[in-house]
Amino acid sequence: MVTSFEPELARLRFWNRLGMLALLAGLPTMITLTLCARFIPLAPVLVGLVFFATIVTILTAHIKIWKFRCPDCGQPFNYKHARGPQHRGRKCAHCGLDAYHD
Repeated sequence: MVTSFEPELARLRFWNRLGMLALLAGLPTMITLTLCARFIPLAPVLVGLVFFATIVTILTAHIKIWKFRCPDCGQPFNYKHARGPQHRGRKCAHCGLDAYHD
C-alpha cells in the first residue's frame, strides 16, 4: 500500500541506507589500504581521504535523520525530547508511522 507520505519517508530511508553503506564500505576500504601500504605509495593519503569521506557522510546522514520530521504528525521522527533518551526505530516516536512499511 502506497501512502501519501512515501516521498518523505523515501528520503529518510535514503539517508539511513547511505550512512550504513558509508560505514560498511569505508572501514574495509581503510583496512585494505592500510594492509597494502607497502605496495601502494599513496595508500596513507588514500586512507586519510577515505576516512574523511566516511566521517563526513556518516555525520551528514546522522544530522539529516535527526532533523527529519514525521510527515504525519510534524514532530521529530526519531526522538520525543531533545534532551531525553533517543528513540531509534522504524516508527515515529510520536504517532507510530512506520518508515519501512511492508
